[in-house]
Amino acid sequence: MSPSSLTWLRQRATECHALANSTNSMAVRTDALRDAALFEQAANDLEGLNSSAADTARLDWLSDRDNDIGQVSLPRQCVERNLHSMRAAIDDAMRMQKSSATELPGLGDSNGR
Repeated sequence: MSPSSLTWLRQRATECHALANSTNSMAVRTDALRDAALFEQAANDLEGLNSSAADTARLDWLSDRDNDIGQVSLPRQCVERNLHSMRAAIDDAMRMQKSSATELPGLGDSNGR
């Protein structure tokens, strides 16, 4: 999951596109475009994994009981029901927000949900 892996995948996709654009053979063009799409999908998947790992590290840092500078504000009842896990308290708060948004008009997101 290194940046060099992502660069390598993007370069292979670019090379496949170049091959597809430079050939007169429909079979070579089709194969090259298929391979380019696979390399692009792999690069996108890798970016998603990197993003997920970073989000996990952030949440781990916030939920560390020894963290004395990071703070999270959650409804008291969510924290009290989930003293064992900040992730569970966050999930609880998200469920609470979702249920109140469906019960009371105007409390959903900007799309009215």
